[in-house]
Amino acid sequence: MKYILALDQGTTSSRAIVFDRAGRVKAVAQKEFPQIFPKPGWVEHDAGAIWKTQLATAKAALKKARLTAAHIAAIGITNQRETTLLWDRQTGRPIANAIVWQDRRTAKECDRLRADGGASANNLLMQFQSDLLNVPVVRPRVTETTALGAAYLAGLAVGFWKSQKDIATQWRQDKRFISKMKPSARRKLIANWDKALGRSRNWED
Repeated sequence: MKYILALDQGTTSSRAIVFDRAGRVKAVAQKEFPQIFPKPGWVEHDAGAIWKTQLATAKAALKKARLTAAHIAAIGITNQRETTLLWDRQTGRPIANAIVWQDRRTAKECDRLRADGGASANNLLMQFQSDLLNVPVVRPRVTETTALGAAYLAGLAVGFWKSQKDIATQWRQDKRFISKMKPSARRKLIANWDKALGRSRNWED
């Protein structure tokens, strides 16, 4: 039987997840790596540490699943995306540490609000999101959606899954959160949030 290996290289750790043909998690391995703070507001990563931890988790996930490389049909990769790293074309080695997406040295050029994944397991947070938005919030059974997406793309490329329709049938609901907040309470919270957001703008000269 064949499987898909997803490499999920995150901000604070590297993970490897083995998925079966039904999109279920067979095994997971995770390893944190150091955060480097050269100056206040600066965040960097050692590219060598990223590589070592990602390779180690890939081996560990296969070992946990009692599989070898021969069992892997394809590898899907997802990473930090906006983190920046320069490589030497001749040697293939990094020129310096990676500048992490959290880094503030270019804040004046990039004024953005960001959100990160991994919080869907928190029932309180999911309910609060439903309350504020006044819409149902549905949590899937497999919450590793970033890694699963990378696995799906890799699997489609090698014919592990035949089509997007084939993949769509695998989705399963874990829990549905329905808004319970009174409209007056929602309006008050949103108004306070807008006030706080307005005061935080241009706080850094």
